[in-house]
Amino acid sequence: MKLTEPLSKAFSVFGWPGPRPQQEAVFEAILSGADVAAVLPTGMGKSALYQVPALARRGCVVVVSPLIALMIDQVDALTALGVRVASLNSTITDTERRATLAAIEAGALDLLYLSPERLAVTEPSIFEHLPVQMIAVDEAHCLSEWGWDFRPVYRDLARIFGRIWPERRPQVLALTATATDEVFSDICTVLQLRAPVTFRYSPNRPNIFVGVVGARVELARMVGRGGLPCVVYSSTRLGTEAAAHELQHAGYKAAHYHAGMRKEDRRKAQEDFQSGAVEVLCATTAYGMGVDGVIRSVVHEQMPTSLEAYAQESGRGGRDRQPALSIVRATAEALDVAQGFVEMTWPRPKTVRRFWILLKRWFELDVARWEKEGQIHRTNAQIGDRMGMDPAVVGSCLRILIDAGNLRRTGYADRPCKAVLNPRRHELRGRRQRAVIAKLEEFANSRDEVIGSVKFFRDVCDLDLDYAKQLNTKDALRYEWAERVQVLELVDDGPAAFADDDLHAIAERQRQRILAARQFLYEASCRRRYLMDYFSDFTLETGGPDCCDLCA
Repeated sequence: MKLTEPLSKAFSVFGWPGPRPQQEAVFEAILSGADVAAVLPTGMGKSALYQVPALARRGCVVVVSPLIALMIDQVDALTALGVRVASLNSTITDTERRATLAAIEAGALDLLYLSPERLAVTEPSIFEHLPVQMIAVDEAHCLSEWGWDFRPVYRDLARIFGRIWPERRPQVLALTATATDEVFSDICTVLQLRAPVTFRYSPNRPNIFVGVVGARVELARMVGRGGLPCVVYSSTRLGTEAAAHELQHAGYKAAHYHAGMRKEDRRKAQEDFQSGAVEVLCATTAYGMGVDGVIRSVVHEQMPTSLEAYAQESGRGGRDRQPALSIVRATAEALDVAQGFVEMTWPRPKTVRRFWILLKRWFELDVARWEKEGQIHRTNAQIGDRMGMDPAVVGSCLRILIDAGNLRRTGYADRPCKAVLNPRRHELRGRRQRAVIAKLEEFANSRDEVIGSVKFFRDVCDLDLDYAKQLNTKDALRYEWAERVQVLELVDDGPAAFADDDLHAIAERQRQRILAARQFLYEASCRRRYLMDYFSDFTLETGGPDCCDLCA
């Protein structure tokens, strides 16, 4: 690969002499302007594939990223290198949001990180002054894993691209560390890649020893078998805190990390881990996507519910290509729970149709005087009580019918609210009181009214219903707040417009993923061989003391 002067300068910003051997062909395809889909194992430098072109070519790279933790990690690291980078997500302050929008309008960004949901509501005009050279869809396997479930906007990315760039869609780069043949094909189809250049590298990480221990082995023993620094993955936020406490009691310098922590506390935990002040970080799976630090061992307290997730997470160890260890407990509980969730998340077609018949009757009955015709204002629990169904199944039926076009939903966070500022607001002296009032005044109209959604008041003005009540008692404002329910609107009262075969296929795909994770624990004769076969790498030679616990 020939390094032009712009490319050399771009690589030098990151302290790299040039591309790694396995990156060269991918870089050449990207620089040719073609759409590209690539599967590169963790540690091969996927982020470089869009960060380097962002600096070597004119225009901005829009990075569609699934997790805010990944955005924060990469934006912080790139900012420290002097790269013009920003993100739009729910954790940034209003000051940061305004600064980002100003940088976009000035055309002064090389990289812009967005979630799929944020991109979906972005107006095309935002890019009038910021030419976009490429759209990078990171962790693209989520198109298949999550797109059918709790983040359906993933399945709609191609339409969103076409809405924002109707005349000339930018080049698209789809990247992931793990993908089966089916998922890889799904990525190319869903994103509507145009004559894509594709790359499939083996996800095998021969430097990582794969080990499974008994379900009752203590966490401290699991960490003791691996090297430090170590990441311990737990499936819940409370689990990360309990694990950190247990390891601290055992004498380890341990901390926890999850999305429920304050931003400052999360950042401190991450910085302490990367500096060595903390040697074991107990985290939910959000931690580690894009992390650059060297991790000697990865411990899973519970078996992940798919081999895609297991390969992603265990692959965060040994990125320096030195020996590392992946240890997982042989626990079936999480897999059993996940199996139950499949039946709940993807109910049988006859269950969805029965629900639809009952819901249409409810629309016809005009169930409450304050509801407009063709609307129902109820929570999933309230609907479930009326129909004798589990609220989780109600939510799944609603999601399927919304995706099919029978219903439209406005969630509580998107419902409209209003605050009217009163003259006595100027008498307030509390720090938060003054800050909230100042923010409301910034958005007030000539009648001192502020109109917006629940989410707007919460995220932009730091005002929720409880605090609005407090300010109301001080006569600082009056409020009209949305009821804590969703609004369902009838769009098409015909038959439920989903396909039975699609519903069966999606549920079966989820079941097969869980079955593969279970067989990895209990039926494999060589764990590495089983993992590679799952990802269609049938050429790998396995066995020997450095392979897995079964071979050793």
